[in-house]
Amino acid sequence: MGGLKRVRAEVLYRLPLLVFLLLILLSGLEGWRAWSALQVNDRIANAWRLADDPQPGDAPEWQLAHALGLVEAGRVEDALKLYQTVVARSELAREFTAMAWYNSGNIYLRQVMQEMEAGRHETAFARADRAKHAYRRALRMQPSHWDAKYNLETVMHLRPDLPPVGGGKEEKPGEKPEDAPPEIFGLPEGHP
Repeated sequence: MGGLKRVRAEVLYRLPLLVFLLLILLSGLEGWRAWSALQVNDRIANAWRLADDPQPGDAPEWQLAHALGLVEAGRVEDALKLYQTVVARSELAREFTAMAWYNSGNIYLRQVMQEMEAGRHETAFARADRAKHAYRRALRMQPSHWDAKYNLETVMHLRPDLPPVGGGKEEKPGEKPEDAPPEIFGLPEGHP
């Protein structure tokens, strides 16, 4: 019985020390996490300077910010490649992938507008198809992305999706399509 009291007293004597050491360990861990977040935020804030190129394992927030900086600097093709790098990373949250697709669509939409103003309609149509594809992929990843919906609607007004001519069916001579209106219009039977 005396040994149990001694063990209990020793535990009570050392408990504050253990709690203190645990608090120091946890505060050190939180400090390290805060420092890491500060480093990432600093890189994101300075991404527009384009000082260093992103690496494949970099934070997606930084890669997206760097790509926006590339667009602002006029390096559109490099930005599109970086967005494709973000999209290819399957471990990312859907919001990052959706943002990469959305931003790619925005680049293509800007190019569509420039091509249309210059009178190069064929090139504009090809870019419009790419923009539609990018916005649709963004909406697959994040269906509630209203900006992607709006921009897709804008592109659809510029270049609507048209069904294939003939609907994919070939008509034989003398054969009437199923959905064709009747040839003779008149009153239905049974009326005076």
